[in-house]
Amino acid sequence: MYSEFLFLLQGRCMRIVLEDDTLYYYEGRLNISSWKSNKNNSTITIEYDLSPFKYETANTTDGYLISERNLQSSVYYYAEENTKVMEMVINVESMANPGIRAVIGDINYGCKEGDNILPILQTDGEGFIRIIGNGKITVRYRRGRL
Repeated sequence: MYSEFLFLLQGRCMRIVLEDDTLYYYEGRLNISSWKSNKNNSTITIEYDLSPFKYETANTTDGYLISERNLQSSVYYYAEENTKVMEMVINVESMANPGIRAVIGDINYGCKEGDNILPILQTDGEGFIRIIGNGKITVRYRRGRL
């Protein structure tokens, strides 16, 4: 069984939900640090090295919240004060002129048909990503915090 644990977990980067913080998951590597066995039972100690950010587990599909809409003007996605990271992928279908763009601060990002990965938005106060244009979009995003 020890060999099986090593094969499945050792050094792997995984998403982990901690027993004392079930509303969030963490990402990091696992390490099997010790194995003690006696006649009646065995104890395997698993250590982890996790990123300091934690991501919401509620209402997620593979870690992402999903928003689908037929965009006809603009829509805003907000990062609240306690949100430190918002990772976003915009899938564009049926884009109409003049196209679709994402605005973060003063920077415009033109979107093409298919997946568009936006930069990470880090906020210490309120921040937002604005999406402008015409077309069908599916937005996958995840929020995190320290």
